[in-house]
Amino acid sequence: MNPETGECTEQLYSPLRFFYSKDQRDPANGGCQLISSEAAKQGAATIMADVNGLGGFFLSQTAEGAGFTNKTRSNLQLGTPLPGYKDKDDDKDAQGNLYELFYAGLNCKLFTEGLSGEFDKYTGKNPCADKEGDFVFEGLEAKLKNKFDIRGIPAQEMFNGMVPEGALLSGYMGADPVIETDDGTLEVRFWSLAFQQVEFERVVDADLYYSILSIQVVFLYIAYHTGSFFLASLFMFQIVMSLPVGYFVYYNVLQIQFYSQVVFVCLSV
Repeated sequence: MNPETGECTEQLYSPLRFFYSKDQRDPANGGCQLISSEAAKQGAATIMADVNGLGGFFLSQTAEGAGFTNKTRSNLQLGTPLPGYKDKDDDKDAQGNLYELFYAGLNCKLFTEGLSGEFDKYTGKNPCADKEGDFVFEGLEAKLKNKFDIRGIPAQEMFNGMVPEGALLSGYMGADPVIETDDGTLEVRFWSLAFQQVEFERVVDADLYYSILSIQVVFLYIAYHTGSFFLASLFMFQIVMSLPVGYFVYYNVLQIQFYSQVVFVCLSV
């Protein structure tokens, strides 16, 4: 975003700019409407003419020799900085948490509470102004997953969020998002650092459930071989109590202050 005008800057790494003007791409004007064959050829020729420059970013490896490309890509940079912040490094943690609310699914209760606290610098539009306090907007990732029918196991949260979507198997495993067109099947691939972080947290949370399951399996295994649930309980008490001892050494002796569920899983192992 241009801090002086408040307008979004040109997306240099979007191929659409070779086919549409900035006004034509504006959703307020109807977005990218169907263009003529001649306009499409002219845009493609403009990209091909710069095959060894910026145009090469949008072309496949065989494009120069074949005279056409069977692949293209975009790299869109969005929302930097958010309204009210000087730049992307101004109160970086707060901006990061705001971004997460928007792309993961805006919870109006958390957002409204944050406006008088952590997000007090934010001066942009309040999408929750006319919504109920517990209203939750569908996140960008959820929209993409629904569009391309990307489902994990379980396909949705269970037990009031205690078991997250994809806890047993990530929806991205084996996913093959496509769009059917009159000219054939278009394969789609998308990635963002924000999505990667959210998926990483989901995978780690799922691994935490497996560590809890391992404790139960070990308990039953000890009870079976000793023939005593009392002895099994004592042994499991010793094992579980080793976790806070291990964390004490990790945090206080080794002075490693980073913590996530990964640390707990490693300590439990």
